[in-house]
Amino acid sequence: MGLFSKTKTQDLFTPGLYTYSLVNGDSKSQIHLRVDDDLSGALIINAARVVHLNPSASAVAYSRLEKFDEIRAINFLGQLFKADKQQLEADYAEASAKID
Repeated sequence: MGLFSKTKTQDLFTPGLYTYSLVNGDSKSQIHLRVDDDLSGALIINAARVVHLNPSASAVAYSRLEKFDEIRAINFLGQLFKADKQQLEADYAEASAKID
């Protein structure tokens, strides 16, 4: 069995391209999250900056862009990946810091 297993949650987080418009004060950003078949992906910001993501970072980016609160995001990650809660919380915090 691999790192992640098929769940109902994974049905929501499927390979494809997700597009978001973010407004922060006077600043507007166009964000694209591309998720590949293995759930790795790329975060593309204003077509000028690309961040390559491993599967867990892609899931964190998705949860952040979908505006999951931290508890929901940790539960989401737990349904996708086999890891204990402390590891999921640490991975979430690390990836969130890099995404911000």
